[in-house]
Amino acid sequence: MSTATAAPLEYLPDNPRIRHRPLWYHNRGLQQTASGYGRKLNSGLEAFHNGRWYRIYVCIFSNSGTAYIVTRGRWLIVPNTCRPTE
Repeated sequence: MSTATAAPLEYLPDNPRIRHRPLWYHNRGLQQTASGYGRKLNSGLEAFHNGRWYRIYVCIFSNSGTAYIVTRGRWLIVPNTCRPTE
């Protein structure tokens, strides 16, 4: 029996600034992986948090995905209500 507990989920603060910043393969209509699934897929978006821009990644398997940024080694989840503002 395992006694390990999962860390609580942490979210970005409400209404972060988000901008569209695609990479070269987004502009060419390509995917980062052949299957389209993965743990750290680049979304082509960035979020402004604590005075700097962070790339938004997506962890997606099957038909479910979670958008997040990585700051100081921890994941901050991007709420589904966030849309690019710039």
